[in-house]
Amino acid sequence: MKIDTCIQGDSLKWMQNVKAPFADLIIADPPFNIGFQYDSYNDDRPEDDYLAWCKSWISECKRLLDSEGNLLICISDKHVSDIDVLCRKELGLTRANWIVWHYQFGQSGNLDTRKRFTCSKTHILRYVKNKKFFFDAGSVAVPSARQLAYNDKRADSRGKCPNDVFTFKRIAGTHKARVDGIATQMPVELLRIWVKAMCRPDGCVFDPFAGSGSSLIAAGREGRHYLGVELSPNYHKIIMDQLAAL
Repeated sequence: MKIDTCIQGDSLKWMQNVKAPFADLIIADPPFNIGFQYDSYNDDRPEDDYLAWCKSWISECKRLLDSEGNLLICISDKHVSDIDVLCRKELGLTRANWIVWHYQFGQSGNLDTRKRFTCSKTHILRYVKNKKFFFDAGSVAVPSARQLAYNDKRADSRGKCPNDVFTFKRIAGTHKARVDGIATQMPVELLRIWVKAMCRPDGCVFDPFAGSGSSLIAAGREGRHYLGVELSPNYHKIIMDQLAAL
């Protein structure tokens, strides 16, 4: 199987044709079923249909994940609880973390008509298959309050493992890093943290919904192998152009 590339096609069909586990880290950022306008996918499906589809591709991700690997599923408020129950209760995965990507969002809606708080996060559900799994906290350690504020001699000189809430700016349309035509882009620098912590140095990162290619770029910059699948021919071309520049 060729790696360090992105394949254009249907991710579920592609995964169903792969026989053996190969992924050390899977980063899945699927459509959220919130009516987003994609060029090759209907993001407004009946709920039961959407969740059945999610169960199918998550099942394939579990099968293709290495025995000590990590599976990250990015999802919005709308279906995060459904996906978590599906993964734990139906597919037998163990949740190792409930991570949040928090971003600063602009004013949303009219204050006189607004009926809910403004959403400023994406959930990232982290699952493992077995009790033994890979996680390298030292590779992503950050200075602790004991080190910075209190000069506490008990502090680990290497720092501490980052918290499970990551505050990174959303890539807006005016940002230089924004890829034209892709409004669902995740920050490469955020993904690099997860790649370092959850993929072995000689391992492979798999993204079944490659989108803008951010996870593949992050893997490449961290010296990991990578493989993506992207349904949209337009997005796929953008990804391949970016990978060629690595």
